[in-house]
Amino acid sequence: MPPRAAGSRGQRPPRGGGDRGGGRGDRGRGRGRGAPAPRGGMQGADSGPVGQLSIAANVTAVGVKRPGFGTAGRVIKVRMNSFEATVANDVLYQYDGKVSPSEILTLLTLANPSLIHMSTPDDLSKKFRLRLMDKLQEDKPGLFPSPVMYDGKAIMFSKHKLALADPEAKKPVESKQFDIVVDPPRGNKPPKVYNLKITQAKEGQTVNLHSSLAVLTWDTSVQMAEMALNISMRMVPQKKYASNARSFFTTDGRLLVNVDVSSAVFYSAGPLHFVCMDFLGLPQAELNRPAQAFSPANKKKLESFLRTVKVVTRHTGHAKTHAVQGLGQPASVTFNHEQWGKITVANYFKRQYNVNLRSIAFPCVKTGRESLIPMELCEVLPGQFCKSQLDPEQTKRMVEFSTMKPPARFQAIHQQGLQMLDYGQSEYVRQCGIVVNPQFIEVDARILPEPVIKCFPDRDPRKAEFTPGGGKWNMLNRKYYRPARITGFMVVIFESERRFGEPMYKEMVKSFVGAAKDFGLVIEDPVPYVKWVMNRANVHETLIQCGRAYFQDKKQGHPGPSLILAVLPPSSKDLYNAVKRFGFIGRGIATQCLLSSKCGRAAHQYWANIMLKVNVKLDGTNFVPLLKIIDPAKPTIVFGADAVHPPPGAGDKPSFTALASSVDSMLAKYIASNGIQGGGREMIHDLQAMSKNALEKWQQYQGAVEKKRAPPVRLFYIRDGVSVGEFEQVIDKELPKIKAACQEMRCNPKITVIIVVKRHHHRGVPVDPRDADQSGNIPAGSTIDTGITHPVEHDYIQYSHGGILGTSRPARYTALYDENDMSPNAIQELTYGLAHSLPRATRSVSIPAPVYHAHIICEKRAITLRPYG
Repeated sequence: MPPRAAGSRGQRPPRGGGDRGGGRGDRGRGRGRGAPAPRGGMQGADSGPVGQLSIAANVTAVGVKRPGFGTAGRVIKVRMNSFEATVANDVLYQYDGKVSPSEILTLLTLANPSLIHMSTPDDLSKKFRLRLMDKLQEDKPGLFPSPVMYDGKAIMFSKHKLALADPEAKKPVESKQFDIVVDPPRGNKPPKVYNLKITQAKEGQTVNLHSSLAVLTWDTSVQMAEMALNISMRMVPQKKYASNARSFFTTDGRLLVNVDVSSAVFYSAGPLHFVCMDFLGLPQAELNRPAQAFSPANKKKLESFLRTVKVVTRHTGHAKTHAVQGLGQPASVTFNHEQWGKITVANYFKRQYNVNLRSIAFPCVKTGRESLIPMELCEVLPGQFCKSQLDPEQTKRMVEFSTMKPPARFQAIHQQGLQMLDYGQSEYVRQCGIVVNPQFIEVDARILPEPVIKCFPDRDPRKAEFTPGGGKWNMLNRKYYRPARITGFMVVIFESERRFGEPMYKEMVKSFVGAAKDFGLVIEDPVPYVKWVMNRANVHETLIQCGRAYFQDKKQGHPGPSLILAVLPPSSKDLYNAVKRFGFIGRGIATQCLLSSKCGRAAHQYWANIMLKVNVKLDGTNFVPLLKIIDPAKPTIVFGADAVHPPPGAGDKPSFTALASSVDSMLAKYIASNGIQGGGREMIHDLQAMSKNALEKWQQYQGAVEKKRAPPVRLFYIRDGVSVGEFEQVIDKELPKIKAACQEMRCNPKITVIIVVKRHHHRGVPVDPRDADQSGNIPAGSTIDTGITHPVEHDYIQYSHGGILGTSRPARYTALYDENDMSPNAIQELTYGLAHSLPRATRSVSIPAPVYHAHIICEKRAITLRPYG
């Protein structure tokens, strides 16, 4: 439960009062780190006075305390997908409910392993633990006067105090163990017995829901109250549906329940070999050719796709569930049986279970170190999330499936979502006295003004500088701010001449050269070297040979090509990765991949989009947004950082990190550093070295290009992908590394740390349809810092992009550390302005450009690692 401000904190302060907002607090963190910052910084970036806010001194915060509210922009009313809730003034008792073997059961298991089959806590799913708790309450109704609320892991709450202590014990302990049998015995095998130990929390901890929500500090009682509410709200839905989200959160003096429509990919249920064919996009008739259907390449794809999926077998006479760990040899493989000697897997199942296999060439399923089960005996259980990484085609289909316009989304939430969640009928919700108002909440949003975009100077000033409309603009009849120079280029076509012949190639080159001229790029040698390549075995060597042939084809003294255009067939990720790997680390040359199905007779708009990428890859600058934060007297550098992790089940694959940093005074040109670290680690291990490299490149560019020598005075660190629970780690682990790099470079900029998060379920729609953009969404620039934001932390929600498909998802920003004493207007205009700086798009994007760059670099870095290729 977030901390809460005092007094009438639920009301928005009047606009226009105060110059910077009251109650600034510490410039660094709300917990008192760093001395108070002097006032006056960044005032030039304000668009008006900031609404006053008074936060009591004893209120603590993880990040920066909210200095006030923004005032810039036109105000509109928006409807959010949250509902207000109230809670009764009641008490809950907290317990720990853990699954663990008891001493007696352990001794019995050791004495006779076949007598009792135990499962350790790590073996059990959350859903099964909930089932165990339900079975215990069914078996012991006298102990549980009312149903308990259990998170499926360890934390439990009860409306009544449970009689756990032994009254005859000398020192009664509020703890008790229970042996639970869920499934009946099978044949000669005894039933599985599970042990559930319930222990009262230390010092008989209770949670007063109503009073805990009114406290002014972030303490255990607040956290426990929030946890109890979330568990109670989720008890019924998580038993009915697959779920993985938070229900409750607090805002300006009220409780809100967030309800959203969510989409997920599930494994198809049914025979495993049919599921495999569906995944590979092959008809089931291909099973008659198992050598082709389960080729080494397909088998590798299937192993990644099926890892950890649960299958059920019934050949033993009863259903048994297994987790797939991989694919093994076909059923024709032999092994040594202790009774029958050397025997094939197929013959073993025939003799042991009287099962005739359809094909002995299907690969077997690995379910243990030495366990092999023929694939056709396995069925995929329904309702399983697919956590494997989707390929581009699957991602496209998923996006198309899940797209919902705002009105349809909100109608589904209101008419079906609340009904499915069954809040009004849940006995767990009633115990806590929770009442949910079925009406969506409405809050104020302010549409911030868009920054002016600057291009190459032109006689017509409207072409040189212009203001976008609705977060988008057009570069037609405009030249890039700083066009690149192309010394020459090669065209390598990985298609047959029958499909992509010479006429199509000539048309492509003509369009490419023409588009380059339109946007101001200079091509010194417009006649490329072209090569049709059908051998994909060694792309690196093929491109080396093309480079040699290029120099032989040109006159002596030619500077060589500065660009490779690679024409690829559809669904050729392997080729794309190989070309990019060659460009990134093979020869350090810019590469641009083109789909053969699109580039042959493409329209001018296609080549306009390609030129946006090509110009930047060759050190050009497409356009420059004129941000209010830019001040020649205060040189500024912006960092954007991200970490991308391997998908679940990827084994020991690493995480990739990146830091994108500005080098120019206009905050439009970026360079990047990247690193590799242990899989799943979020905090960036090499951030100090990356930051030092960023500062060095900034100084080099400033000196060589802009002829400036002053060190940076301000540094903005925008971090993506960090959860709320990791905020403090950013301050404790990453911020010191940035400061250490600044010290190494002998500069001392004032640092502001901003977290941006997109993995949340806040969605909105304008109350008045006339305020919506063309897609029906909240328009670009809309910023919300009241009504649904944190009561103490300096956070806000921002729609920095216009809607395209479905319902727009805003970004949520939190200021964690602020030595620049940023006002709400200044920080909101900064993040919105930086969303216009992504050079590959003529529209504002959903997050600031440096963070967007960092995410792209992480993905490209994965390509250079061969296991990912």
